[in-house]
Amino acid sequence: MAEITYTLAETADSRVRYENWKTAIGLQAVDNLEPSEYLSKLAVEHIGGKKTIDEVEKTLQQYYADAEDRSKLQEERQDEADLVSARIAKILETKTFTLTENSLKAIHKKMFAGFKEYLPGQYRRRDIIKAEWVLDGDTVQYGYFGTLEEEIELLIGKEQNVNYGQFADEEKVDHIVSFVSDVWVQHAFMEGNTRTTAIFVIKYLRSIGFDIDNTPFEENSRYFRNALARAKYRNTLRGIQANNIYLRRFFENLLLHTKHLLQNREVHVFWDDGINDGINDGINLGASALAVLSAIRENNTITIERLATQTGKSTATVERALKLLQEKEYLHRVGSRKTGRWVVREPSENI
Repeated sequence: MAEITYTLAETADSRVRYENWKTAIGLQAVDNLEPSEYLSKLAVEHIGGKKTIDEVEKTLQQYYADAEDRSKLQEERQDEADLVSARIAKILETKTFTLTENSLKAIHKKMFAGFKEYLPGQYRRRDIIKAEWVLDGDTVQYGYFGTLEEEIELLIGKEQNVNYGQFADEEKVDHIVSFVSDVWVQHAFMEGNTRTTAIFVIKYLRSIGFDIDNTPFEENSRYFRNALARAKYRNTLRGIQANNIYLRRFFENLLLHTKHLLQNREVHVFWDDGINDGINDGINLGASALAVLSAIRENNTITIERLATQTGKSTATVERALKLLQEKEYLHRVGSRKTGRWVVREPSENI
């Protein structure tokens, strides 16, 4: 992936431009794209104030229009990776934003102008399925194309009335996770849906005063895509329920500046089947128990109801998992059911 090598000047503007570029370039990994070294050089010129963002975009457009191997670059989507990165940096640089359906369309249109197959700014006109590695080859059930406008208007309309000032931090994350995943799963655009959703969310959160750390988008954009799919996928025949714990971790890092380790393999629907991940000390506890144990390690006062929500399991499954974990002496309870806490035995400990 292209790297931006730049010693930051001691100005707020240059630091902001630097972070915007890192986010823009990092987001291309959502679609397995890698911006070029040429883009990195132009980005450095923009960060240092030698070029405006408009000049960077025009330079790129001319570069790809004149390229001798233009068809090859287009086939490899190098022009897309570079131009969309520059346009994301430009969108992030602007301060204006309104939480409306038109803003979502406008972001997509600005990002993908000239890429006709993307239908810039237009909702898709047919239903889609997408085989996902993270879902073991299955697909999320995306929104029906005939009702996209109504559904997205409804979601955004409800969000316009939300007052985050009344929420505790955990509730803020819960609500953002729900809103973002609900918008994303509509899959409004034929292509570029996740990148558009990411920029829409960044702009929105900034506009209502959140101090966000864009590092997760810079370094874990593919994880973001996989976590969205995992949060909206269920298959009862395979015993898989929707699970938003991975998306929660992403947004806790983004909003609360936590330091969860975000690993794509953990998001896979069967990632922990029979795997010793260093928690179970060589004993196969099963997927449900491992998910419960992982959640308790992050919050040792978590309730059974909350465990069910975070792990995507039923309360009965959570209770069975807790019983197993206590029998295997990986957990024990201190205090009452309502006001107590869990104590986790690390692999090197003996209880």
